[in-house]
Formats: sequence, structure tokens, C-alpha cells
Amino acid sequence: MPGIHPGSCNLAWGLADAVMYLIQTATERTRAANLLARLHRTTNSAAAQALIADALPDRLAAAASSDALESLRKRLLALPEEHARRVLGKDDFIGAVGVFLLVVVATFPVVIPFALVLAHCMSARAKPSVLSRASMFCWKISSGRSPNARESTTRYAQ
Repeated sequence: MPGIHPGSCNLAWGLADAVMYLIQTATERTRAANLLARLHRTTNSAAAQALIADALPDRLAAAASSDALESLRKRLLALPEEHARRVLGKDDFIGAVGVFLLVVVATFPVVIPFALVLAHCMSARAKPSVLSRASMFCWKISSGRSPNARESTTRYAQ
């Protein structure tokens, strides 16, 4: 069968989304690990609070008091720095497989008509241009022969 099978497209999207999930997870964990490392190296309490406030979303940082930021700083310093260095684990790869399956299953109904048309097209040895002309013909018939459509508007739209 020449060309690319329509089902391979949703497999490619599933793979791309799974990889993007892993990249996002690794990026978030690396940022968190870097923040924790910077907090452990910082001796000034005000500078550490500024680091935490910069890591928070703008609205949360604006709403957080210095007492809340100090409490958060103390809790973060209690965490071991080595704990945050794990970038990707078994659960992350299981999650990526879940994302892959979700995308493939969600896009499968969209692929079915294309797969059926391609199978019919190849079995009948019809050219894809014949198929596109036939679909355009059906569209023109359905839109151009409507009793409420004006001919000039229909001709312009086509």
C-alpha cells in the first residue's frame, strides 16, 4: 500500500504527546530541584523569600505575606536536597503510556472514515484525485441544489 496509513497519524500524535508529557515532567522537577538547591545555598532569609515569591504565580506571590513565605522557606529547607534530584521514574513512564493510549483512543474515531475510504480506494484501484473529485461533486450537489440557496451565492462559495 503506497503512502502513509491514516492510523499512523494518531499513533504519531500519541507518541508526540507522551514525549511532551515526559519533557514537561522533567522540566518541572528540574526547576523544583534547582529552586531547592538555591534555597539551601542562600543564607539571607529575605533573598530566600524572594526566590520563593518568584517561583509562585503572580497572584499568589502578591497575596503571600512575608510570614507565609518564611514558613514556606523553613518547610522547603527541611526537605533533603537529594530527594528533588530524581527527574523521571517508573510512574512517569506509566503516565506517558497512559497519555499515549488516551490520545490514540480519542483520535481513533476520526481515523476510521479515512481508513475505510483508503481501503476502498486501494481495493478499487481508484486514484485519490478521483476520490476527491467525487467528494467535491457530492458537496456541490448537496449545497447547490438546496431550495433555499441562491445560485449566485452557491457559485461564489464553491
